[in-house]
Amino acid sequence: MIKIHIYILICLIFISSCTFTRTVSAHENIAIEMFIDSPIVLINGKETLIDVPPTIIQGRTMVPVRFITEEMGAIVEWDAPTRKVTLLLPNLEFLNKKLSNIKDRKNMLEQELKESQKTINLMKELEKKLEAQNEELQKTIDKLKEKTKSLQKQCIEEKEELKNTIDQLEGLIEQLQKKLSNSIIKESNAPVIDLYNIEQGQVINEEFIIKGSVEDESPIALVQVLLNETILHQGATLGGKIIPLEHEPGIYTLTVAAYDAFGNRGDATVEIRISSPAKNQKVKLNVHTTLHYYNITSKELYKTYETIEWKIIDIRTEREFNEGHLPNAILFPAEEFSQDAFERHGLKPDDYLLIYCNRGTRSVAPSEALIRHGYHRVFHLYMGIEAWPYEIEFPN
Repeated sequence: MIKIHIYILICLIFISSCTFTRTVSAHENIAIEMFIDSPIVLINGKETLIDVPPTIIQGRTMVPVRFITEEMGAIVEWDAPTRKVTLLLPNLEFLNKKLSNIKDRKNMLEQELKESQKTINLMKELEKKLEAQNEELQKTIDKLKEKTKSLQKQCIEEKEELKNTIDQLEGLIEQLQKKLSNSIIKESNAPVIDLYNIEQGQVINEEFIIKGSVEDESPIALVQVLLNETILHQGATLGGKIIPLEHEPGIYTLTVAAYDAFGNRGDATVEIRISSPAKNQKVKLNVHTTLHYYNITSKELYKTYETIEWKIIDIRTEREFNEGHLPNAILFPAEEFSQDAFERHGLKPDDYLLIYCNRGTRSVAPSEALIRHGYHRVFHLYMGIEAWPYEIEFPN
């Protein structure tokens, strides 16, 4: 087999009865290897097939000019009337530029392909994560469904058990009621009420605890203590208290009603007089000179805020005072108490003084100190500012 090498820069072609022209200017070689009487051709080492293989005729080597010239980028034109073959070789500089553009485009497409591949890989990873999350979520949902079913079943069982218990208790109550009705003879006497410490026309001007007893042959079911229509106490025994600051001054009817197990009612009624500051009227509390201070609740104090000219003393620290204090209060720490300090703060023996701390413990000793210094209208805020449910002030 004869091997033929054909190059662009050095190429000898013998063609019978054909004429052609060519211009060659190149930076690269194109190697075409052809074999006599073989359709296999190697172009830069790559194998391809041709229709007309090279051959030797009368001692001359004949090659397919169209294939060779087209592989070198030329155009072959055939003029039948003149039987003329024209080879048009392209401008190599133009081809190189075009090839460079193609390479640039190729590089750009390869870069875009890489980015697209990255995006695809990222989406695949995200898809895997979502699938994993969906699996976890589905597992959680399944667990919740199972737990819900279990709770529903448990609730149904407990409901049924409770219903059975109620039925049993109702049956026992019915039996006990029957036994009770068969064993107890109903009596019709009303309960007898005895008030120990209150009498007709008594004047109440400070907190008053109602004391007494209720006697009856059968058990007492209910005792009610009313001041006019206001319920002061309600329970199985007699009790209750009267707080003058919660009521308008005047005459009131105190009624004690007791009911026994058979529904018999006993009553005790007395008229009393309450002396306390009237609402919306600036009056003073009915306080007697004493060596003891008076406890006052937040509710009692709030009701007298507009009727009594209080001097409110906060005996806590400055930090506590700045965190919130009663309206119109002054900061007067207990360790600063002295007669000179009292006078500097403008305290007078007849002033209504309110002393308070956080919980009503630290303010006890300062209240007693004011009493010892001759101030006889000293009120101590029960449970301190922590029990005050109303508005508080803050320093500017």
